[in-house]
Amino acid sequence: LREKYLDEYKNSLPKGQLYTNNFSLKKLFNVSRVPKNSYFVMGDHRNISKDSRIIGFIKKKDIVGEVKLRYFPINKIQ
Repeated sequence: LREKYLDEYKNSLPKGQLYTNNFSLKKLFNVSRVPKNSYFVMGDHRNISKDSRIIGFIKKKDIVGEVKLRYFPINKIQ
């Protein structure tokens, strides 16, 4: 996953310290792709988030809510 907005922060970390430990779907769940009608979600505070790396995939039917305002990235504000 390429996240250019984190480059400056990651470069400020002590040598050898990772922002997020490496992982793969294969290692976590023994699959190569996110299942159809499911999502893999990650929390903002990855070192402590209880996200899909812990709880697994989220089914589309279980997601509720509607985006009212999107402000990031700035060039896609709606």
